[in-house]
Amino acid sequence: MTSITVTSTDIGHISIGRLTAKTNAAGTRVLRYYIDLRHTKLNLHKELSATEISILQSKVNVHVTSWDVKSAQDGLRRLLQSGKEAADEATVEAGAAQEGLSRIWARTLSVDDAVDWYALKDRSAYAMPARFSEPKPVATVIDVPVFAAPKVGIADRLLGRKQRIMSDAEEAHAASVSDCRRRQSEADAADAVALAGWQRRERKFWALHREQEQAFLSEQAANNAKIDGLRSALKTGEPEAVGPRH
Repeated sequence: MTSITVTSTDIGHISIGRLTAKTNAAGTRVLRYYIDLRHTKLNLHKELSATEISILQSKVNVHVTSWDVKSAQDGLRRLLQSGKEAADEATVEAGAAQEGLSRIWARTLSVDDAVDWYALKDRSAYAMPARFSEPKPVATVIDVPVFAAPKVGIADRLLGRKQRIMSDAEEAHAASVSDCRRRQSEADAADAVALAGWQRRERKFWALHREQEQAFLSEQAANNAKIDGLRSALKTGEPEAVGPRH
């Protein structure tokens, strides 16, 4: 699994949890990635998640930057609250902290230019199958035998057995034809049942894929909208808009 990196001006106070992923039931596709962030000095905690590693990395960048801002503000506030006696001594340090704060905000605003928002969006199409996976049943065809006249020898002709031999052959052929037609009728009935079952499974197959396609497109649109929201949050200087405050 791809890792998540953290860059911070206060890295010593930031801990990052293990990157985990939730997959579909078959375990073939990652549905969402999760990671835990903590700021020990500010006593802040945030669980972030996204459908793509790149989106999650952007969220981590924005959130850590917002914590850097809070940490710098907290340090500056502590300096200013240290009292009049220490105020003169802290003037230089306070100026440096303010300068650091300005750099942090500049980095926050520059994130919008650094991220390829178009590339972060998922514009892939649902993997709709080209055809139903189960082959269509093939109709059964039973060949009807063609009558073949028996050979009548000279002795049969002389003894007058030709007519009986021909009659027996015709009766046997008629019985064979009748049996073939009976078996064809039974096969036609079985084929009709098999075809009806195949058609039901085919309709169910396509209905399931249309349902999955709609779910895929809905999730895709929702995730792309979140990316737009993340970009807007950065542009307006509201890094906390990425998620609820902790």
